[in-house]
Amino acid sequence: MKHYTEDGLYSGKTHKMNGKIHTGAEHSETSKVVSHNKKGPFEMKGYSYPGESPVTKKKGRDGKACWKGYTLRGTKKKGGRTVDNCVKTKRKRK
Repeated sequence: MKHYTEDGLYSGKTHKMNGKIHTGAEHSETSKVVSHNKKGPFEMKGYSYPGESPVTKKKGRDGKACWKGYTLRGTKKKGGRTVDNCVKTKRKRK
């Protein structure tokens, strides 16, 4: 059976969580809900996760999340003050 994400046809590994199928072998910040229908639905309604949700972005010292495509990796010193260390997320090549 074919799987689709918002981006189109998905042919990679999948995992099931809370009754929904997601991209990837296990859940991560980049996992997306997949559907058997090209038009969706793709939203995660009623999503619940014990503890902190892996879907919500972690906020740094300034209360803001990193830009899209970047992940919070602790803090660093910059100009004599401590700031968030947002690093570019590595993408897997096909």
